[in-house]
Amino acid sequence: MLRLGKILLGMSLLFGAAVPHAGAKANVAQPSITGEFGVAIDAVTGEILYNKNAMKQGYPASMTKVLSAIILAENLKDGEVVTASADAVSQDPSNQVFLLKKGEQLSKEDALKAMMIKSSNDVTYAVAEKIAGNTQAFAKLMNKKAKDIGAVHSNFVTPNGLHDDRHVTTPYDLALIAKEAMKVPSVLKAMGTKEDVIRTNKRKVRIVNNSKIHDNPLALGGKTGYTRKAQNTLVEIMEKDGKTVIAVVMKTTLAQEYNDIRIMGNFAFNKLNVKPIVKTNQAVDSMNLQGKDVSLLATQDYSLTFKKGEQPGYKTEIETFGLQNGCKAGEIIGNLNVIYEGKVIKQIPLKSDKDVMVPMKKEATKKEKDQTNASGIVIYSAGIPVALYIGLLILRNLRQRQYIK
Repeated sequence: MLRLGKILLGMSLLFGAAVPHAGAKANVAQPSITGEFGVAIDAVTGEILYNKNAMKQGYPASMTKVLSAIILAENLKDGEVVTASADAVSQDPSNQVFLLKKGEQLSKEDALKAMMIKSSNDVTYAVAEKIAGNTQAFAKLMNKKAKDIGAVHSNFVTPNGLHDDRHVTTPYDLALIAKEAMKVPSVLKAMGTKEDVIRTNKRKVRIVNNSKIHDNPLALGGKTGYTRKAQNTLVEIMEKDGKTVIAVVMKTTLAQEYNDIRIMGNFAFNKLNVKPIVKTNQAVDSMNLQGKDVSLLATQDYSLTFKKGEQPGYKTEIETFGLQNGCKAGEIIGNLNVIYEGKVIKQIPLKSDKDVMVPMKKEATKKEKDQTNASGIVIYSAGIPVALYIGLLILRNLRQRQYIK
């Protein structure tokens, strides 16, 4: 059951596109960065907040592995084993701490750690072979996934980002891929892990992410990249004061990549307002069930982010489910869906504030069933002589007519 366009907490959410306030201040000029390409987006809506050639294609290098990690998480079962082939171990190394040997095996979970913490090219290649059979087929999965999430200006060829002139993407597409990674807890966790232990069938190795991503107190996670043609690339997911932004820089320098991210991130944060919408255990709606008023309580806090000088262009709907058998206090019985540009950007589970029992239909007793069956037998038995009598009358009548003719 859907309830569209609800008024939440006494505040009506504006529908449609974001509308600037009258007298809103003019846009502040964005600061410059060293990188040739850069973007910062609202991690919730995907709206661009900083743009320097954000739609221009370049080489992503190892930032590619974020997309490969998403595909890994979605296609292998927990604990499933990845085996290193001769082709996998021949990949150019990304480090000298953890390099696979032919035939070496590791779990899905350890493969993900190696990809995100040590940027292992050999592990990523082995993952591609495990999932798709070969890297060409894996590239098709990459491109399909990219297009499914709106990253339509990309062409992925290699699973690990090692250079290929055809392997291109844009800062905006990479930001959308990072946004998708936020929906995959295991990938986001790996992107935010400084160090961990990897276990294979032959050894145990402690690995450390030597990047400066973890020096940023705002960073939830990130991924670096470098090839000679791509130069330095970096994506970071950052959170501050209830706002989350994703910043991507491409074709920058080692000395400036983190500063570029900081500049874009700060600019993006300053362009956003945040408005609390609902608090945990706050009633967002009520409904009548079996004569009782049941309140739908939010199970988490949620705030909307939107550009300063504008109103949030969101709408909401409430859906309820599983009520045919009643409910218990604390049971999830619906969702509050927050919708932006036709897409659900947040789904907040709603719980019941009380127990409601639905009376069970009375089942006939054995005695009642026996009586019903007996009645049917009597009626059926009594009907047999009657039917025979009627049949005889009809037959006699027909014979009389034949005689008259």
